[in-house]
Amino acid sequence: MSQTGLYAGIYEGLREYAELVDKVLIQLKSGTGPTDIDKLNRLREFLERISSNTSEDISTRLIRLLLRDECDVQLAEFARIGRALSSGTSDSSVIEPLEKLALALEHEQAGVMARMRE
Repeated sequence: MSQTGLYAGIYEGLREYAELVDKVLIQLKSGTGPTDIDKLNRLREFLERISSNTSEDISTRLIRLLLRDECDVQLAEFARIGRALSSGTSDSSVIEPLEKLALALEHEQAGVMARMRE
């Protein structure tokens, strides 16, 4: 696999999760709560995977490594946030860390794009 192909795959994964976080955040902030249970479940699963040190999925490991230094939230905290989302909690203890995650994902996307252009 070429270096460009590798970066394109990483970028796509980051973009997919960034969009998912953004969509759930919009639903949470609108006050109507998440209406799309599928998106909520996918986000919860993602949060649990990145909070775990034992994930065997290589893309999850890579995203975890990228976010470890970039995100202002401890990765282990994302499992709690996933559980809170499942229970219907949508207060600042959930929204603020998700906003930080969204920013970190966006920043990593920009970094990967810059590497692709080199």
